Amino acid sequence: MHNQNLVQANILSFQLFYTSLCVVLIGFSCKPYIQNDIVNDEIVLQIDSFKITKYEFEKNKKRAIESKTFGNTNNWSEQYVNNAYFLADAYSEKYDTISAINKKVNYAARTMLGQYKGYLWNKVEEPKLVFTKKEIKNIHKKQNKTFELEYFIFPDSDSFFSIFENDINIKTKADFLKVVEKCKTSTIKHKHIQLLYPFDELEPVKNIIYSLDDEEAAKISLDDNKILVVYLKKKSERKQKDFKREEEAIKLRYTHLKEKQIVNNKRDFIYSKADININKKVKDELFRKIKESSRAEENTFFSSDTILTYNQNNETKALLVSDFFDYYYNNPLTPIITNNATLEETLKQIVLEKYLYFECVNLGITNSKEFLLDKKNYKNSLVLGKYIEDNFLSEEVHQKELSEYYNNNKNNFTTCRKCSVCILTFKNTNSAISHVFQLDKIATQGGIKNQSDTILMNLDSYQKEVAIDISDKKYSTEIIEKLFTADLNKRIGPIEFNNKAIVLVKTNEFGKEILPFEIARKKIKKQLVTAKMERLKTNRLNTLRNRYAITINTIKQ
Repeated sequence: MHNQNLVQANILSFQLFYTSLCVVLIGFSCKPYIQNDIVNDEIVLQIDSFKITKYEFEKNKKRAIESKTFGNTNNWSEQYVNNAYFLADAYSEKYDTISAINKKVNYAARTMLGQYKGYLWNKVEEPKLVFTKKEIKNIHKKQNKTFELEYFIFPDSDSFFSIFENDINIKTKADFLKVVEKCKTSTIKHKHIQLLYPFDELEPVKNIIYSLDDEEAAKISLDDNKILVVYLKKKSERKQKDFKREEEAIKLRYTHLKEKQIVNNKRDFIYSKADININKKVKDELFRKIKESSRAEENTFFSSDTILTYNQNNETKALLVSDFFDYYYNNPLTPIITNNATLEETLKQIVLEKYLYFECVNLGITNSKEFLLDKKNYKNSLVLGKYIEDNFLSEEVHQKELSEYYNNNKNNFTTCRKCSVCILTFKNTNSAISHVFQLDKIATQGGIKNQSDTILMNLDSYQKEVAIDISDKKYSTEIIEKLFTADLNKRIGPIEFNNKAIVLVKTNEFGKEILPFEIARKKIKKQLVTAKMERLKTNRLNTLRNRYAITINTIKQ
């Protein structure tokens, strides 16, 4: 029986040559797009009909070097050519025509284009995030006070006037208390918070709030038709560090704040333009099926039902249940659906991605050189993953082999007895997933201990330097296993824990311990499967070298 997790683990060496999903979809760095198709580039390697261009070879090599995975570039080039033999054979056997692979590639491509820090973001939004030293100095100057605020945000004027029949002046504490009383039976949240300038989500009206005196209130119309009612309870003096010491932290916070605004504003604008209407009856039935873990092909009896309609390019379009299942089972970053609210978010996300993809097409980004390479890399990783699964993972590793290997090699399975861990808690898995790129960046730079970095990410809670013992029963076996087999400063998770999602980063280790067999089992299985697979790959590679001629090879090895 093939094990998909082992397939993914064992195509790692390939992924280092052809950018992995994590790199393509989360950690890749999109430069300004280049208007040349990679197929027109010089061919540096051709095995049978499988071709590698100069651009893709050099780009992938540069990425591998930057990842610091390979110290010897000659070894990298040799393995790159070896993997090209497997791909040549896979393409010869029509693996590239497998429908499931092509669906995954198409959905991944849309994710690459429209996601935060993706191609569209870097082309259109990133240039907006340039701040002068004067702007940052102004923020620093105004952060000499903390503001204790209370406020309500009404989603639109209708929601405000459904509570207040007439427009009212709100200027004093007494006026604000009337709003508090009126809103007690409404769904509008009464927020209490202590903030520094520029006031997080209230940043668009930061100067109005900054000008308020203690116990003053205001009613402010926001750009997106929302209405803010805010009350300044009091300002307090704050001791500041000098500008040089705070400059980078302020810039980081302000950049992230503006990024959030851009993401939220664009999303809200598209949702408003799309006028999405969800069929509640079909949505409820769909959620019931998802809870039962039913696959799309098992739900053909209602797969042709319309789950939502939306407007695009002056047309009303329909999204069918079958369209949803295509997205849900083939999108590499599909959110985890735990309730009706997350299902509704996912349905809206599908429409959002359609709009963003259309914008990318209009801007020519879908023809950019780097995007086409990332798309090709991802397809090659899926093709090779399926090829490995079919050809090299047929042998099972039995319990007896695992236990014998463990008993004979216990000293190879040492770990720490206790570790120090940073625990970042998010309200749900989807919120954590949306910050994976930033978490990885902070973790690898060792900045996870610095709360000023992580405070940007809408954490539900943040604990640093938590001591966890290998025998700790508070955490699941899965968490203990991942934690005590992980390297320092590497992200672990998101993992569901106590109805929330946690991300762990191990920052220090203490003592020495032999990993218990139950925890070491997966690691041993991976090692044994990898060893068997390598033997099979070596034999297959010798066969392929005789089967396929290299017609072009200008790669230096």
